[in-house]
Amino acid sequence: MISGAVAFTVLLVSGNTFSMSVRERIREVGILKTLGFTHLLILRMVLGEAVVIAMTGGAIGCSPVGLLCGVIRHAAPAFIPGIKSLAMTPLIVFLSLAVALLIGLASALPPAISASRMSILDSLLTPDSNYCHAGYSNTLLFSLRLVGARIAAGNIEDQV
Repeated sequence: MISGAVAFTVLLVSGNTFSMSVRERIREVGILKTLGFTHLLILRMVLGEAVVIAMTGGAIGCSPVGLLCGVIRHAAPAFIPGIKSLAMTPLIVFLSLAVALLIGLASALPPAISASRMSILDSLLTPDSNYCHAGYSNTLLFSLRLVGARIAAGNIEDQV
């Protein structure tokens, strides 16, 4: 019961993390779609990132637990039943990594589907925190920066 609650909490936290990660890179998704990336390819890319992060976290979590089991097995008093058989078996490692993979995929699937379905125009016009937080005015700021760069480069005379 407690492990189910912990797994559910981890699912919610990782889901929020992946959602924020995808939301912060909406413009990148729009640029990738402009370059010809398909919806399925973007979905695979986001889910692939989730798999790498989840499996890395699972492996990082299993390593110290294996060492800790060895320390407890040798340092624990003999009167605790079953303590001398405490170990991280290959089955436990496999199940731990499988749970990490499932949590990673389940938490990344909704934001991945959302990002892959977003239109190019909506993703490119999404407000970026680097420019401003007010609607579509970031497009105006981007245009002003582009004009400023052209003036600095000296090739604006042809268009005026």
